[in-house]
Amino acid sequence: YDPANGVYEGHLRPRHALELLGPYLAYVHAKNLIWQYTGESAPITNINRAHWQWKTTPPANGMIDWVEVCFALSIVNFDGWISMEEFFRPDPENDIGNGLAFLKNCVNVAPKKIEQPFTQFND
Repeated sequence: YDPANGVYEGHLRPRHALELLGPYLAYVHAKNLIWQYTGESAPITNINRAHWQWKTTPPANGMIDWVEVCFALSIVNFDGWISMEEFFRPDPENDIGNGLAFLKNCVNVAPKKIEQPFTQFND
């Protein structure tokens, strides 16, 4: 399961995605992403418009709420591997350390049962 790809390709919230995956969930990819303006325009239907693209970021620096992901992993009783995807970064050793500390903190603060703010299925 890759929460960042879930946003990019399907826009499913973590709990929804993980409950659908159920017993097929083997491991989790940890990264994040943002939309970034390229500074260019692209012709779309004969009109030049701003061109945006996805940019991969460390877990703490993007659109994915990793506390929510950790909550959802807890709800489905996931106890497998989480794989850091920092190989795209200029300083992967430092970024892996920072990402690991961030993810551990998310695991610690994420609710272990359904409670606020995560009471709705896919809000």
